[in-house]
Amino acid sequence: MLDLVQTIFWAIIAIGLLVSVHEFGHFWVARRLGVQVLRFSIGFGKPLWSKRGADNVEYVVAAIPLGGYVKMLDEREGPVAAELASRAFNRQKLSARTAIVFAGPLANFLFAIGAYWLLFVGGDTVLRPILDTPPPQSIAAQAGLRGGDEIISVGGKDMQGWESVLMALVRHAVDGRDADIVVLRDRLYEQNLSLAAADLLRLTQEQDGLRALGLMQFLPAIPAVVASVNSGGAADNAGFLPDDRILAVNQAAINSWQDWSEQIRLHPEQAMAVRVERNGLSVDLTLIPAARQSEAGIIGFAGLGATSPPEVFAPYQMDVHLGPFAAFGRALEETWTMSALTLKVIGGMLTGRMSVDSIGGPLTIAKTAGDTAGVSLMIFLKFLAMLSVTIAVLNLLPIPVLDGGHLAFYLIEAIKGSPVSEVIQAKAQTLGMMIMFGIMFLALYVDFGRFFG
Repeated sequence: MLDLVQTIFWAIIAIGLLVSVHEFGHFWVARRLGVQVLRFSIGFGKPLWSKRGADNVEYVVAAIPLGGYVKMLDEREGPVAAELASRAFNRQKLSARTAIVFAGPLANFLFAIGAYWLLFVGGDTVLRPILDTPPPQSIAAQAGLRGGDEIISVGGKDMQGWESVLMALVRHAVDGRDADIVVLRDRLYEQNLSLAAADLLRLTQEQDGLRALGLMQFLPAIPAVVASVNSGGAADNAGFLPDDRILAVNQAAINSWQDWSEQIRLHPEQAMAVRVERNGLSVDLTLIPAARQSEAGIIGFAGLGATSPPEVFAPYQMDVHLGPFAAFGRALEETWTMSALTLKVIGGMLTGRMSVDSIGGPLTIAKTAGDTAGVSLMIFLKFLAMLSVTIAVLNLLPIPVLDGGHLAFYLIEAIKGSPVSEVIQAKAQTLGMMIMFGIMFLALYVDFGRFFG
């Protein structure tokens, strides 16, 4: 229950923050260009909080936290006093209206650039992308990859950490290109290998695409010693204490935290006979892991934290840190790359080359927000940057009701010299609403299939 509350909390924080950024872009530019803003709302539906500010703007936080809007004075929506007509949105020049509409997505792009800059300047310590031994008949094994290989470049670009490998392979999958991989083997010499584009598509079609390819990250064996116990959790109810060393489960020896974690995952709501070492003595406990829904199905969960001895991970770590100017360039590059990737994924789904399972709906966003916030605020910030780019790109699609739809009308207006008729705009808006409802339904369908089978 606590996990669900935390997930909802961080999802609201993530969506609320990025919606605020987007709508503030519209709001700020509209105010600077002299347009009368009537309401700045975060969320839809019944207002939970409201306040009047300067220039009589109403600031609102509404009940449904799935979006927001900036309502401006507009003669198409109701009568406007003669003395205020010049401040109506519809009376503004084409360049002003374009700037106001584009400002929302631009704000999301700027947020992403700033977030990436902070991440690169702040630096991070990541595990080097070293492979665990691939299953014998897996795609990775057939490509010649071996356990202990360290991936040092993909497609000619240096790799820093496992996440950079994943993103590089996904980009090759979306582009339909084979991935040329260079690995450092036995820490002595480099080996050139390749993964076929057709195989890489599994990264976009399956929940655990890397494992499906046989690409699994090597993790050093972590001692099976309890660092923390969640109050009220299954392990707490079973009597576990910090510093307990797990010796055996159902009489099978436990050699690492990975072994212990796997046993918990495999036994949801099943009694496990656990032997631990506590203060030099053997103690027998009975653990019944709670059941938790995951993308892989129902798994067990005990509510235990592991120790992370620095000496265990130090040989496998690398520091990633950039100076302010280099970080800015890298932030621009990362934002551009994520934008292009988002567009290519959308194009791949429209052409049928990629599975609609690539869609992440509100449940996926909520779970990812909770998961990343649970790891660290820096990881949560990285998630926010990626989600902000996605919001910006999606809003620029030429679908009526979205910012991109309005910009498409303005482009037509610039070409023909007069606005698109209100009748055509109204019909296009109706079509746009139907498209958006269809996309929302599809996203929810994929989400429910992902989490509930």
